[in-house]
Amino acid sequence: MYDDKFNDPFGRRPEGNPEEPVDQDRTAASEQPARAEEPMTPVEPLAGGASAEQAESRPELELPEIPETPAVTASPPVLYDPPRFEPRPKEKKGGWGRGWRLAAGAVALVVLSAAVGSGSTYYLLKEHLASQPANYQQPAAPGGSGALQPVAQTVAEVGASVIPEIYNRVAPAVVSVYVESYRGFYRSSGTGSGFVVDPAGYILTNYHVVDGAQRITVQFIDGETMTARVVGKDSTSDLAVLKVDPGDRQLVAATLGDSDRVQVGELAIAIGNPYGHAFTVTAGIVSAIGREIVEPTTSIPGAIQTDAAINPGNSGGPLLNSRGEVIGVNTAIEAPSQWSGNVGLGFAVPINTAKEILPTLMAGQTVQRPYLGVYLEDVDQWYARVLGLRTAEGAVVTQVVPGSAAEEAGLRSPQYDRANRLISADVIVALDGEKVTNADDLVKRIQQRKVGDQVELTVARDGQELKVKATLGARPTDQ
Repeated sequence: MYDDKFNDPFGRRPEGNPEEPVDQDRTAASEQPARAEEPMTPVEPLAGGASAEQAESRPELELPEIPETPAVTASPPVLYDPPRFEPRPKEKKGGWGRGWRLAAGAVALVVLSAAVGSGSTYYLLKEHLASQPANYQQPAAPGGSGALQPVAQTVAEVGASVIPEIYNRVAPAVVSVYVESYRGFYRSSGTGSGFVVDPAGYILTNYHVVDGAQRITVQFIDGETMTARVVGKDSTSDLAVLKVDPGDRQLVAATLGDSDRVQVGELAIAIGNPYGHAFTVTAGIVSAIGREIVEPTTSIPGAIQTDAAINPGNSGGPLLNSRGEVIGVNTAIEAPSQWSGNVGLGFAVPINTAKEILPTLMAGQTVQRPYLGVYLEDVDQWYARVLGLRTAEGAVVTQVVPGSAAEEAGLRSPQYDRANRLISADVIVALDGEKVTNADDLVKRIQQRKVGDQVELTVARDGQELKVKATLGARPTDQ
Protein backbone atom coordinates (compact mmCIF):
# COMPACT_ATOMS: atom_id res chain seq x y z
CA MET A 1 0.00 0.00 0.00
CA TYR A 2 1.05 3.56 -0.61
CA ASP A 3 2.34 5.31 2.57
CA ASP A 4 2.46 9.09 2.45
CA LYS A 5 4.70 9.22 5.52
CA PHE A 6 7.69 7.60 3.82
CA ASN A 7 6.97 8.86 0.34
CA ASP A 8 7.66 5.49 -1.29
CA PRO A 9 5.13 4.02 -3.65
CA PHE A 10 6.17 0.48 -2.72
CA GLY A 11 5.73 1.02 1.01
CA ARG A 12 9.37 0.36 2.10
CA ARG A 13 10.89 2.17 5.03
CA PRO A 14 14.46 3.64 4.78
CA GLU A 15 17.26 1.79 6.57
CA GLY A 16 18.53 3.06 9.93
CA ASN A 17 16.53 4.97 12.40
CA PRO A 18 13.05 5.15 11.00
CA GLU A 19 12.39 8.35 12.86
CA GLU A 20 15.55 10.10 11.60
CA PRO A 21 15.45 11.45 8.07
CA VAL A 22 18.18 10.21 5.80
CA ASP A 23 20.40 12.82 4.09
CA GLN A 24 21.37 10.95 0.97
CA ASP A 25 23.47 13.79 -0.46
CA ARG A 26 25.58 14.04 2.71
CA THR A 27 26.17 10.27 2.90
CA ALA A 28 27.22 10.04 -0.70
CA ALA A 29 29.70 12.91 -0.31
CA SER A 30 31.41 11.29 2.72
CA GLU A 31 31.93 8.03 0.85
CA GLN A 32 33.74 9.73 -2.05
CA PRO A 33 37.12 11.41 -1.13
CA ALA A 34 37.88 14.60 -2.97
CA ARG A 35 40.57 14.42 -5.67
CA ALA A 36 41.84 17.93 -6.30
CA GLU A 37 44.42 16.84 -8.89
CA GLU A 38 41.76 15.66 -11.26
CA PRO A 39 39.18 17.97 -12.76
CA MET A 40 35.69 17.07 -11.79
CA THR A 41 33.46 15.97 -14.55
CA PRO A 42 29.96 17.35 -14.25
CA VAL A 43 27.43 14.63 -13.73
CA GLU A 44 23.97 14.83 -15.17
CA PRO A 45 21.48 14.90 -12.33
CA LEU A 46 18.85 12.23 -12.18
CA ALA A 47 15.24 12.75 -11.31
CA GLY A 48 14.95 13.53 -7.64
CA GLY A 49 18.34 15.29 -7.43
CA ALA A 50 20.64 12.21 -7.17
CA SER A 51 23.65 11.70 -9.49
CA ALA A 52 24.37 8.64 -11.61
CA GLU A 53 27.20 7.50 -9.26
CA GLN A 54 24.89 7.79 -6.29
CA ALA A 55 22.31 5.75 -8.11
CA GLU A 56 24.88 3.02 -8.81
CA SER A 57 25.76 2.78 -5.12
CA ARG A 58 22.20 2.00 -4.16
CA PRO A 59 20.85 -1.54 -4.12
CA GLU A 60 18.63 -2.40 -6.99
CA LEU A 61 14.95 -2.07 -6.32
CA GLU A 62 12.99 -5.22 -6.68
CA LEU A 63 9.57 -4.51 -8.10
CA PRO A 64 6.76 -6.58 -6.71
CA GLU A 65 5.07 -8.98 -9.03
CA ILE A 66 1.85 -7.63 -10.47
CA PRO A 67 -0.82 -10.30 -10.53
CA GLU A 68 -2.54 -10.88 -13.82
CA THR A 69 -5.83 -9.07 -14.12
CA PRO A 70 -8.63 -11.54 -14.59
CA ALA A 71 -10.76 -11.08 -17.69
CA VAL A 72 -13.62 -8.70 -17.07
CA THR A 73 -16.97 -10.17 -17.89
CA ALA A 74 -19.39 -7.66 -19.37
CA SER A 75 -22.26 -7.06 -17.01
CA PRO A 76 -25.74 -7.48 -18.43
CA PRO A 77 -27.46 -4.26 -19.49
CA VAL A 78 -29.44 -2.58 -16.77
CA LEU A 79 -33.12 -2.44 -17.56
CA TYR A 80 -33.92 0.18 -14.98
CA ASP A 81 -31.98 2.60 -12.81
CA PRO A 82 -33.57 4.54 -9.99
CA PRO A 83 -34.70 8.03 -11.01
CA ARG A 84 -31.87 10.53 -11.03
CA PHE A 85 -32.74 14.03 -10.00
CA GLU A 86 -31.24 15.84 -12.94
CA PRO A 87 -32.60 19.26 -13.95
CA ARG A 88 -34.04 19.55 -17.42
CA PRO A 89 -31.65 21.44 -19.76
CA LYS A 90 -32.68 25.04 -20.21
CA GLU A 91 -33.16 24.69 -23.95
CA LYS A 92 -35.93 22.20 -23.25
CA LYS A 93 -37.95 24.77 -21.35
CA GLY A 94 -39.96 27.71 -22.47
CA GLY A 95 -43.00 27.96 -24.70
CA TRP A 96 -44.92 24.81 -25.40
CA GLY A 97 -41.81 22.79 -26.24
CA ARG A 98 -42.57 19.47 -27.85
CA GLY A 99 -44.99 18.26 -25.24
CA TRP A 100 -48.26 19.41 -26.71
CA ARG A 101 -48.61 16.87 -29.49
CA LEU A 102 -51.84 14.95 -29.42
CA ALA A 103 -51.89 11.34 -30.52
CA ALA A 104 -54.35 12.42 -33.18
CA GLY A 105 -52.26 15.42 -34.19
CA ALA A 106 -48.57 16.33 -34.30
CA VAL A 107 -46.01 18.94 -33.30
CA ALA A 108 -46.54 22.42 -34.68
CA LEU A 109 -44.17 22.96 -37.56
CA VAL A 110 -46.60 24.99 -39.63
CA VAL A 111 -47.46 28.56 -38.75
CA LEU A 112 -50.67 30.18 -39.93
CA SER A 113 -49.80 33.09 -42.12
CA ALA A 114 -52.26 35.68 -40.86
CA ALA A 115 -55.39 36.33 -38.81
CA VAL A 116 -58.66 34.44 -39.01
CA GLY A 117 -60.21 34.58 -42.44
CA SER A 118 -57.05 35.76 -44.17
CA GLY A 119 -57.22 33.03 -46.79
CA SER A 120 -53.45 33.09 -47.15
CA THR A 121 -51.23 30.13 -47.84
CA TYR A 122 -49.65 28.41 -44.83
CA TYR A 123 -46.03 29.23 -44.11
CA LEU A 124 -43.60 26.60 -42.93
CA LEU A 125 -40.75 27.47 -40.61
CA LYS A 126 -37.20 26.67 -41.65
CA GLU A 127 -37.21 23.63 -39.38
CA HIS A 128 -40.04 21.45 -40.59
CA LEU A 129 -40.70 17.77 -40.41
CA ALA A 130 -40.05 16.37 -43.87
CA SER A 131 -39.50 12.70 -44.47
CA GLN A 132 -37.48 11.38 -47.37
CA PRO A 133 -39.27 10.83 -50.68
CA ALA A 134 -41.22 7.61 -50.35
CA ASN A 135 -40.68 4.48 -52.41
CA TYR A 136 -38.02 6.01 -54.65
CA GLN A 137 -36.27 3.58 -56.98
CA GLN A 138 -33.66 4.32 -59.59
CA PRO A 139 -35.28 3.52 -62.95
CA ALA A 140 -33.40 1.06 -65.10
CA ALA A 141 -32.14 2.43 -68.37
CA PRO A 142 -33.36 0.81 -71.59
CA GLY A 143 -31.33 -2.19 -72.65
CA GLY A 144 -30.05 -2.78 -69.13
CA SER A 145 -27.38 -0.09 -69.38
CA GLY A 146 -26.67 1.96 -66.29
CA ALA A 147 -26.07 5.13 -68.29
CA LEU A 148 -28.84 7.71 -68.41
CA GLN A 149 -30.36 8.21 -71.83
CA PRO A 150 -30.75 11.75 -73.21
CA VAL A 151 -34.30 13.11 -73.20
CA ALA A 152 -35.91 14.28 -76.40
CA GLN A 153 -37.37 17.45 -74.82
CA THR A 154 -36.59 19.59 -71.83
CA VAL A 155 -39.14 20.14 -69.08
CA ALA A 156 -39.69 23.68 -70.34
CA GLU A 157 -40.38 22.41 -73.85
CA VAL A 158 -42.80 19.78 -72.61
CA GLY A 159 -44.55 22.33 -70.38
CA ALA A 160 -44.84 24.88 -73.13
CA SER A 161 -46.59 22.35 -75.32
CA VAL A 162 -49.23 21.25 -72.80
CA ILE A 163 -49.74 24.07 -70.27
CA PRO A 164 -51.85 26.34 -72.51
CA GLU A 165 -54.21 23.49 -73.33
CA ILE A 166 -54.45 22.44 -69.66
CA TYR A 167 -55.08 26.00 -68.52
CA ASN A 168 -57.89 26.53 -71.04
CA ARG A 169 -59.50 23.25 -70.01
CA VAL A 170 -59.16 23.52 -66.20
CA ALA A 171 -59.36 27.26 -65.49
CA PRO A 172 -63.19 27.35 -65.87
CA ALA A 173 -63.36 24.97 -62.87
CA VAL A 174 -61.11 27.16 -60.72
CA VAL A 175 -62.48 29.97 -58.54
CA SER A 176 -60.99 32.86 -56.61
CA VAL A 177 -62.24 32.86 -53.03
CA TYR A 178 -62.81 36.15 -51.15
CA VAL A 179 -63.58 36.03 -47.43
CA GLU A 180 -64.65 38.66 -44.93
CA SER A 181 -65.10 38.66 -41.17
CA TYR A 182 -66.39 41.33 -38.80
CA ARG A 183 -65.64 42.14 -35.18
CA GLY A 184 -67.62 45.17 -34.20
CA PHE A 185 -66.42 48.00 -36.41
CA TYR A 186 -63.34 46.04 -37.44
CA ARG A 187 -63.46 44.29 -40.81
CA SER A 188 -60.87 41.84 -42.10
CA SER A 189 -60.64 40.20 -45.48
CA GLY A 190 -58.50 37.72 -47.36
CA THR A 191 -58.19 35.76 -50.55
CA GLY A 192 -57.72 32.17 -51.53
CA SER A 193 -58.49 29.70 -54.28
CA GLY A 194 -60.67 26.67 -54.90
CA PHE A 195 -61.99 24.41 -57.64
CA VAL A 196 -65.29 22.77 -58.52
CA VAL A 197 -65.50 19.07 -57.70
CA ASP A 198 -69.20 18.59 -58.49
CA PRO A 199 -71.28 20.50 -61.10
CA ALA A 200 -74.06 20.75 -58.50
CA GLY A 201 -72.05 23.59 -56.94
CA TYR A 202 -69.56 21.93 -54.58
CA ILE A 203 -66.14 23.60 -54.40
CA LEU A 204 -63.06 22.22 -52.62
CA THR A 205 -60.69 24.61 -50.85
CA ASN A 206 -58.50 24.79 -47.73
CA TYR A 207 -59.92 24.88 -44.21
CA HIS A 208 -57.64 27.75 -43.24
CA VAL A 209 -58.95 29.84 -46.17
CA VAL A 210 -62.51 29.94 -44.84
CA ASP A 211 -62.02 29.34 -41.11
CA GLY A 212 -63.78 32.12 -39.21
CA ALA A 213 -65.14 33.77 -42.36
CA GLN A 214 -68.60 35.33 -42.10
CA ARG A 215 -69.03 36.13 -45.77
CA ILE A 216 -67.59 34.11 -48.68
CA THR A 217 -67.72 35.06 -52.36
CA VAL A 218 -66.30 33.08 -55.27
CA GLN A 219 -65.46 34.41 -58.70
CA PHE A 220 -65.18 32.38 -61.91
CA ILE A 221 -62.82 33.09 -64.80
CA ASP A 222 -65.53 34.87 -66.77
CA GLY A 223 -65.99 37.35 -63.91
CA GLU A 224 -69.27 35.99 -62.54
CA THR A 225 -69.45 35.96 -58.74
CA MET A 226 -71.54 33.82 -56.41
CA THR A 227 -72.09 33.74 -52.67
CA ALA A 228 -70.83 30.54 -51.07
CA ARG A 229 -71.34 28.85 -47.73
CA VAL A 230 -69.31 26.23 -45.90
CA VAL A 231 -71.04 22.84 -45.85
CA GLY A 232 -68.18 20.77 -44.45
CA LYS A 233 -64.69 21.31 -43.09
CA ASP A 234 -61.90 19.26 -41.57
CA SER A 235 -59.03 20.99 -39.81
CA THR A 236 -56.92 17.83 -39.62
CA SER A 237 -56.57 17.59 -43.41
CA ASP A 238 -56.94 21.39 -43.87
CA LEU A 239 -59.79 20.88 -46.31
CA ALA A 240 -63.24 22.44 -46.63
CA VAL A 241 -66.14 22.20 -49.08
CA LEU A 242 -68.15 25.24 -50.18
CA LYS A 243 -71.57 25.20 -51.82
CA VAL A 244 -72.89 27.72 -54.35
CA ASP A 245 -76.19 27.84 -56.18
CA PRO A 246 -75.24 27.63 -59.87
CA GLY A 247 -78.75 28.44 -61.11
CA ASP A 248 -78.77 28.16 -64.89
CA ARG A 249 -74.97 28.10 -65.10
CA GLN A 250 -73.41 24.83 -66.20
CA LEU A 251 -70.43 24.41 -63.89
CA VAL A 252 -67.34 22.55 -65.05
CA ALA A 253 -65.78 20.16 -62.53
CA ALA A 254 -62.06 19.47 -62.43
CA THR A 255 -60.89 15.92 -63.06
CA LEU A 256 -59.41 14.33 -59.93
CA GLY A 257 -56.31 12.21 -60.47
CA ASP A 258 -54.50 9.62 -58.36
CA SER A 259 -51.88 11.10 -56.07
CA ASP A 260 -50.49 7.64 -55.28
CA ARG A 261 -49.16 7.49 -58.84
CA VAL A 262 -47.32 10.81 -58.68
CA GLN A 263 -43.62 10.55 -59.48
CA VAL A 264 -40.77 12.84 -58.52
CA GLY A 265 -39.72 14.97 -61.47
CA GLU A 266 -43.01 15.05 -63.36
CA LEU A 267 -44.64 18.28 -64.47
CA ALA A 268 -46.63 20.22 -61.84
CA ILE A 269 -48.99 23.08 -62.72
CA ALA A 270 -50.73 25.41 -60.23
CA ILE A 271 -53.69 27.69 -60.94
CA GLY A 272 -54.87 30.14 -58.31
CA ASN A 273 -55.25 33.64 -56.95
CA PRO A 274 -51.83 34.64 -55.53
CA TYR A 275 -51.86 38.07 -53.85
CA GLY A 276 -55.24 38.70 -55.48
CA HIS A 277 -53.95 38.18 -59.02
CA ALA A 278 -56.81 35.98 -60.17
CA PHE A 279 -56.33 32.93 -62.41
CA THR A 280 -52.56 32.93 -62.40
CA VAL A 281 -50.86 29.81 -63.73
CA THR A 282 -47.38 28.71 -62.63
CA ALA A 283 -45.48 25.56 -63.44
CA GLY A 284 -42.60 23.47 -62.17
CA ILE A 285 -42.00 19.88 -61.24
CA VAL A 286 -42.88 17.54 -58.41
CA SER A 287 -39.82 18.01 -56.20
CA ALA A 288 -40.59 15.25 -53.70
CA ILE A 289 -43.40 13.11 -52.36
CA GLY A 290 -44.13 11.71 -48.92
CA ARG A 291 -43.60 15.00 -47.10
CA GLU A 292 -45.59 15.83 -43.98
CA ILE A 293 -47.34 19.02 -42.91
CA VAL A 294 -48.13 19.17 -39.20
CA GLU A 295 -49.69 21.80 -36.97
CA PRO A 296 -51.53 21.63 -33.61
CA THR A 297 -54.83 20.67 -35.26
CA THR A 298 -53.52 19.65 -38.69
CA SER A 299 -51.62 16.60 -39.85
CA ILE A 300 -51.16 15.91 -43.56
CA PRO A 301 -48.99 12.88 -44.32
CA GLY A 302 -47.81 12.21 -47.85
CA ALA A 303 -47.84 15.86 -48.96
CA ILE A 304 -46.53 16.66 -52.44
CA GLN A 305 -43.61 19.08 -52.69
CA THR A 306 -43.26 21.26 -55.79
CA ASP A 307 -41.13 24.15 -57.00
CA ALA A 308 -44.05 25.65 -58.95
CA ALA A 309 -44.53 29.19 -57.63
CA ILE A 310 -47.13 29.13 -54.84
CA ASN A 311 -47.81 32.28 -52.85
CA PRO A 312 -50.42 33.61 -50.39
CA GLY A 313 -53.75 33.32 -52.15
CA ASN A 314 -52.87 30.07 -53.94
CA SER A 315 -54.22 28.13 -50.96
CA GLY A 316 -57.04 25.82 -51.96
CA GLY A 317 -56.20 25.87 -55.66
CA PRO A 318 -55.41 22.78 -57.72
CA LEU A 319 -52.00 21.28 -58.41
CA LEU A 320 -52.21 19.51 -61.78
CA ASN A 321 -50.18 16.93 -63.67
CA SER A 322 -49.35 16.93 -67.38
CA ARG A 323 -52.74 15.36 -68.16
CA GLY A 324 -54.62 18.18 -66.46
CA GLU A 325 -55.71 16.00 -63.52
CA VAL A 326 -55.75 17.37 -59.98
CA ILE A 327 -53.07 15.63 -57.93
CA GLY A 328 -53.11 17.94 -54.92
CA VAL A 329 -54.59 20.97 -53.16
CA ASN A 330 -52.00 23.74 -52.74
CA THR A 331 -51.79 24.56 -49.05
CA ALA A 332 -48.35 25.60 -47.76
CA ILE A 333 -45.00 27.11 -48.60
CA GLU A 334 -41.71 27.21 -46.77
CA ALA A 335 -40.29 30.69 -46.45
CA PRO A 336 -37.55 32.40 -44.40
CA SER A 337 -40.21 34.48 -42.63
CA GLN A 338 -43.94 35.06 -42.56
CA TRP A 339 -43.53 38.04 -44.85
CA SER A 340 -41.50 36.23 -47.49
CA GLY A 341 -42.83 34.90 -50.75
CA ASN A 342 -42.16 31.71 -52.63
CA VAL A 343 -38.65 30.31 -52.48
CA GLY A 344 -39.34 27.17 -54.50
CA LEU A 345 -40.70 25.00 -51.69
CA GLY A 346 -44.45 24.52 -51.94
CA PHE A 347 -46.63 21.74 -50.54
CA ALA A 348 -50.01 20.31 -51.53
CA VAL A 349 -52.48 18.00 -49.82
CA PRO A 350 -52.62 14.75 -51.84
CA ILE A 351 -55.88 14.56 -53.75
CA ASN A 352 -56.44 10.99 -52.54
CA THR A 353 -56.64 12.38 -49.00
CA ALA A 354 -59.40 14.70 -50.19
CA LYS A 355 -61.24 11.97 -52.08
CA GLU A 356 -61.49 9.85 -48.94
CA ILE A 357 -63.44 12.50 -47.02
CA LEU A 358 -65.20 14.41 -49.82
CA PRO A 359 -68.50 12.47 -49.49
CA THR A 360 -68.54 13.18 -45.75
CA LEU A 361 -67.81 16.89 -46.19
CA MET A 362 -70.31 17.31 -49.03
CA ALA A 363 -72.97 15.70 -46.82
CA GLY A 364 -72.23 18.24 -44.08
CA GLN A 365 -71.02 15.58 -41.68
CA THR A 366 -68.06 15.64 -39.32
CA VAL A 367 -65.00 13.62 -40.27
CA GLN A 368 -64.16 11.39 -37.32
CA ARG A 369 -60.50 10.91 -36.48
CA PRO A 370 -59.09 8.28 -34.10
CA TYR A 371 -58.09 9.75 -30.75
CA LEU A 372 -56.00 8.29 -27.95
CA GLY A 373 -55.97 11.37 -25.73
CA VAL A 374 -52.37 11.91 -24.66
CA TYR A 375 -49.80 14.65 -25.02
CA LEU A 376 -46.41 13.32 -26.05
CA GLU A 377 -42.71 14.09 -26.18
CA ASP A 378 -39.82 12.20 -27.72
CA VAL A 379 -37.61 10.19 -25.38
CA ASP A 380 -34.29 12.03 -25.54
CA GLN A 381 -31.08 11.41 -23.60
CA TRP A 382 -32.32 13.45 -20.64
CA TYR A 383 -35.48 11.39 -20.29
CA ALA A 384 -33.51 8.18 -20.70
CA ARG A 385 -31.14 9.12 -17.87
CA VAL A 386 -33.78 10.44 -15.49
CA LEU A 387 -36.21 7.58 -16.06
CA GLY A 388 -33.51 4.90 -16.16
CA LEU A 389 -34.26 3.72 -19.69
CA ARG A 390 -31.82 1.64 -21.70
CA THR A 391 -32.29 3.58 -24.95
CA ALA A 392 -33.57 7.00 -25.96
CA GLU A 393 -36.56 5.63 -27.87
CA GLY A 394 -40.29 5.81 -27.37
CA ALA A 395 -42.90 8.46 -26.60
CA VAL A 396 -43.18 10.03 -23.15
CA VAL A 397 -46.73 10.69 -21.96
CA THR A 398 -46.61 14.26 -20.63
CA GLN A 399 -50.34 14.56 -20.02
CA VAL A 400 -53.40 12.32 -20.16
CA VAL A 401 -56.67 13.94 -21.26
CA PRO A 402 -59.45 13.25 -18.74
CA GLY A 403 -62.14 10.92 -20.02
CA SER A 404 -60.05 9.80 -22.99
CA ALA A 405 -59.22 6.29 -24.17
CA ALA A 406 -55.77 6.68 -22.65
CA GLU A 407 -57.19 7.38 -19.18
CA GLU A 408 -59.57 4.43 -19.42
CA ALA A 409 -56.65 2.20 -20.39
CA GLY A 410 -54.76 3.20 -17.25
CA LEU A 411 -52.13 5.56 -18.65
CA ARG A 412 -51.15 8.28 -16.24
CA SER A 413 -49.56 11.71 -16.31
CA PRO A 414 -45.99 12.22 -15.01
CA GLN A 415 -45.35 12.38 -11.27
CA TYR A 416 -43.13 14.99 -9.60
CA ASP A 417 -41.76 15.46 -6.10
CA ARG A 418 -42.15 18.56 -3.94
CA ALA A 419 -39.17 20.16 -5.67
CA ASN A 420 -40.94 19.69 -9.00
CA ARG A 421 -38.46 17.02 -10.08
CA LEU A 422 -39.65 14.26 -12.38
CA ILE A 423 -39.74 10.93 -10.59
CA SER A 424 -42.01 8.80 -12.80
CA ALA A 425 -43.53 8.87 -16.27
CA ASP A 426 -45.20 6.48 -18.69
CA VAL A 427 -43.21 5.79 -21.86
CA ILE A 428 -45.01 4.12 -24.77
CA VAL A 429 -42.41 1.85 -26.38
CA ALA A 430 -44.58 -0.32 -28.65
CA LEU A 431 -47.94 -0.29 -30.42
CA ASP A 432 -49.54 -3.66 -31.20
CA GLY A 433 -46.18 -5.32 -30.60
CA GLU A 434 -44.20 -3.07 -32.97
CA LYS A 435 -41.55 -0.74 -31.56
CA VAL A 436 -42.37 2.97 -31.25
CA THR A 437 -39.30 5.06 -32.05
CA ASN A 438 -40.61 8.52 -31.13
CA ALA A 439 -43.77 10.56 -30.63
CA ASP A 440 -44.34 11.25 -34.33
CA ASP A 441 -44.09 7.55 -35.08
CA LEU A 442 -46.88 6.85 -32.59
CA VAL A 443 -49.01 9.71 -33.92
CA LYS A 444 -48.81 8.47 -37.52
CA ARG A 445 -49.72 4.92 -36.58
CA ILE A 446 -52.68 6.01 -34.46
CA GLN A 447 -53.93 8.06 -37.41
CA GLN A 448 -53.95 4.94 -39.56
CA ARG A 449 -56.49 3.32 -37.25
CA LYS A 450 -60.24 3.95 -37.13
CA VAL A 451 -62.54 5.17 -34.39
CA GLY A 452 -63.49 2.16 -32.27
CA ASP A 453 -60.33 0.17 -33.04
CA GLN A 454 -58.61 -1.46 -30.07
CA VAL A 455 -54.84 -1.08 -29.78
CA GLU A 456 -52.33 -2.65 -27.42
CA LEU A 457 -49.77 -0.30 -25.89
CA THR A 458 -46.53 -1.47 -24.31
CA VAL A 459 -45.64 0.99 -21.56
CA ALA A 460 -42.40 1.32 -19.60
CA ARG A 461 -43.16 2.53 -16.08
CA ASP A 462 -40.75 2.53 -13.11
CA GLY A 463 -38.56 -0.20 -14.57
CA GLN A 464 -41.39 -2.49 -15.58
CA GLU A 465 -43.13 -3.14 -18.89
CA LEU A 466 -46.91 -3.04 -18.86
CA LYS A 467 -49.31 -3.98 -21.64
CA VAL A 468 -52.60 -2.09 -21.74
CA LYS A 469 -55.41 -2.05 -24.27
CA ALA A 470 -57.19 1.12 -25.39
CA THR A 471 -60.27 1.56 -27.56
CA LEU A 472 -59.74 4.66 -29.72
CA GLY A 473 -62.38 7.34 -29.48
CA ALA A 474 -63.28 10.18 -31.83
CA ARG A 475 -61.15 13.27 -31.76
CA PRO A 476 -63.01 16.24 -30.24
CA THR A 477 -63.70 19.10 -32.61
CA ASP A 478 -61.69 21.52 -30.43
CA GLN A 479 -58.59 19.32 -30.36
